[in-house]
Amino acid sequence: MFWQRWVKEYLPELQNRREAHGQGPDLQVGDPVLIADSQLPRNTWPRGRIENIYPGADGQIRTVEVRTANGLIKRPTRKLVPLPK
Repeated sequence: MFWQRWVKEYLPELQNRREAHGQGPDLQVGDPVLIADSQLPRNTWPRGRIENIYPGADGQIRTVEVRTANGLIKRPTRKLVPLPK
């Protein structure tokens, strides 16, 4: 019951908060994140921790390097859902 509610209500709320501000999330090295994957149900999205941040030409963070259980991957910030610290 708890897990179903968390997946249906809380995860979308995390994404909506980020999108409502019109910019990407305020990410920092060490932050925990979920990696959004349209091919997987939300409750199976992989988790990771930000290792490096790559800003765009405008200074906004556009891409980050995330450490997962399977190694390091680069992802755009719009494909990440920040988790509470």
